[in-house]
This record gives sequence, structure tokens and C-alpha cells, in this order.
Amino acid sequence: MVKINDVKFSDIYITPDRIAFIPDGQTKNGLTILDAEDFDIFYKQLEDKWDGHNPSYSLLYENIFYRVERTESLYGIQYCARKMPEKVPPFGSLGFPHELTKHLLSLSNASGLILWSGPTGAGKTTAISSLLKEFLAIEGGFAYTIEDPTENDVYHVGTVGTVLQMLKLPDGTVKVLIEGMERVKISKFIDNPDYMEVEAEILPDAEDNSTELEALVRAVLSQFEEYVKLSKKTPPEVLV
Repeated sequence: MVKINDVKFSDIYITPDRIAFIPDGQTKNGLTILDAEDFDIFYKQLEDKWDGHNPSYSLLYENIFYRVERTESLYGIQYCARKMPEKVPPFGSLGFPHELTKHLLSLSNASGLILWSGPTGAGKTTAISSLLKEFLAIEGGFAYTIEDPTENDVYHVGTVGTVLQMLKLPDGTVKVLIEGMERVKISKFIDNPDYMEVEAEILPDAEDNSTELEALVRAVLSQFEEYVKLSKKTPPEVLV
């Protein structure tokens, strides 16, 4: 027998009598029974994760996110759980018409609202995440997303920081000054219903005193200083 996360599938359907089905991969709507050794553990976590109100929620099962839809039928409770991709796929690989893909990518520097609708399990989160990734590749910079719950993959390498200052401005925004401490790599995701929590290991800095590296550091610092001078949103104290 295999474990659930070791099987390649997009959706898993669980009937009220606790039989799991996945697409058979041979026909458009065909299903086959999934017999996994950890099914009972997976099913219990599906039940325990439900908050008693919202039928749509996410489950983190052995470092893989699942988007869950819980339905009450005449025969009992049934579940549909979509396995979220471990990596955000390229937007061009999602199967949208060429003209639509071309038009959406042309909006990378536009302002406004993109409303992306569809039924549960249609892949809205994956599509939007992929489009946002393409926008960043075209325009550069940073992007912030808010979703409750968070379900797509995050960068596994990052920086541990200390909040040095937090200032609430009159317009309601918050200005935060953070000092980066150490580079780390995520080693484990911790299932937390309130926010994403991880365990991380410190990545030691590689010692490199080469002339080429020193030149690159000076070039980066010079460009960043120029950026601070031109930017109206970046305070000069970040250079200190």
C-alpha cells in the first residue's frame, strides 16, 4: 500500500461511507478507488480541521496543502480535497487560450481590479498565483497577497528578522522597520489554524573574499542608494 501524498492526483473524493476515489487518468470523468495505508489518519485530520461552520477550508497534511470542501448529503458527510501544487506552475501551462493569456500578461503594469471567479476546485488560486508570478517576472519588485487560509507554496529560503519599530500613520497605514538577522531554510511546516508557522534551519554564510564579490557588493549598494534617492516611499535610514 502507498501513502496519500505519494499518489499523483488532483482531487480526492470521499463518500459518506469513507471510500476514497481519485481520477483514473484514463477517461474524462472516470474514478478509481484509492487504497492508502494512511487514509484513516488523513480522514481524521479532515474532520478535526473543520471549525464547525465554514464548509470550505484548508488542511496541511505532511507538508502538502489540501483545499477541502465539506458537504452534508442525505447519506452523510462527504469530502472533496484538492491537492495544491508544491510549486506555482507557469501561467502558459494552465491551458488558457493564447489571446487571453497574452491580454492578461499585458496588464502587468496596469492598475485596477481583476475579478477571477469560478466554482470551488476550478483552480482560481493556482491561476492567480501563477499570473502574479508572471507579473513579477515582467515588472520585478515585490507582491503581497492576503488569503485566508494561505495554501500555496512559499519560498523555502528567507530571512529571520527582528521588528525594531512599528509606527501607525494618520492615514491608517503602518510603517514597520525590520532588521534582517540570518538566512534560513524552512525544514518543516507546522499546522496552525491562525497563521503559517514553520521550523527553519540557519544557512551559514559562505566565506568569499574575492575581488569579484567585493565589486558586486559595491555595485548593489550604489544602485540601492540611487533607488532610495528616487523612491518617495523608502526612508533614508534604511541605508544606515
